[in-house]
Amino acid sequence: MSKSLFDSVSDKQKLSFEQLDCSEIRLANNDTIKVTGTAKIKMYIETRGEIDIDVYILPVTSHPFILGTDYLMKNNVVLDFSKMSCQLNTANVQTQKRLSLEPNTETIVWARVPNYITLGLQGVCSKSKFSCSKGLLVAKAVVTVPYNRKVPVKLLNPTSENVVIPKGRTIAEFSVLNNEYECASFSDTIPEVQHVDVSETIDSPHSKFTCSKPDYSKVKSLFTLPENLQETESDKLACLLHDNLDLFVTEDNPNLGFTRVVEHKILLKQDAVGKHQKPYRLPPFKREILREHLDNLLKQGIIAPVSETEDLLITSPIVLVTKRSKNSAKNLAPKTSDFVAIFVS
Repeated sequence: MSKSLFDSVSDKQKLSFEQLDCSEIRLANNDTIKVTGTAKIKMYIETRGEIDIDVYILPVTSHPFILGTDYLMKNNVVLDFSKMSCQLNTANVQTQKRLSLEPNTETIVWARVPNYITLGLQGVCSKSKFSCSKGLLVAKAVVTVPYNRKVPVKLLNPTSENVVIPKGRTIAEFSVLNNEYECASFSDTIPEVQHVDVSETIDSPHSKFTCSKPDYSKVKSLFTLPENLQETESDKLACLLHDNLDLFVTEDNPNLGFTRVVEHKILLKQDAVGKHQKPYRLPPFKREILREHLDNLLKQGIIAPVSETEDLLITSPIVLVTKRSKNSAKNLAPKTSDFVAIFVS
């Protein structure tokens, strides 16, 4: 990566940086070039999503960003010099709609591979990190990419609860068939079996499966359900929240999520002068509360640290608004503090 490109990257995308005083690397043409430093940055690739990548910072480069051999080998990239293009041998298989898998069920769903995967290409679909995190089992299967680029994925939900998969999640990994794989076709003749007694029922403690009712106690602890609802209505509402729990920020899902559909911009006039307000002085106990709020926002990636040399057009103080809990008596109610940022136009 060129130094000019690295300087233009926001601090939020720079995960680490180490400056090197005397260091050189050797290029493919046997020339050596000085290295300013090494860094780990967060990148967004349309076909891969967000990834963390280690880079060298070079003073001058022929191109702003050049992928190294480590990245090409790690991602199984094939370079086609006849077409002057690169081909990835792995791809994410993502859902096209929201799915709900019932407990102890097996389902075949159709998921899509990216556009850069060639039509008619054969590959193997296997488990992904997301499917493993949900407790799902993915059957390894050989698939052929059709014209609509939708391939079948066999999912098994062995848990006792519904598993909801939002749209656009990676449920499997597609790997192109190569010399490492060996495919064997099934025999055309199916052996016959005779004199087999088929039992309709089996008296065994392992033959009975009980599907327990989902536990909604966690949902009821996270949300305050209306008290005027009947028990059946309250259960239906708890079931709805339980099936869509991934849409809310919880301890198990602390990330709020990001979208690139709409980007917030503050438009200022050309002669506008930046407004800077001094921070309010807080007592020691409120500083601890403020530190906790800031740590949570930093952990979720909603805010990013600002360097001392970065020029900001607008700065605004943070206010902690104290309120009492509604569930307690007025005199005994514990106080909580809400995090508020004030912008004065």
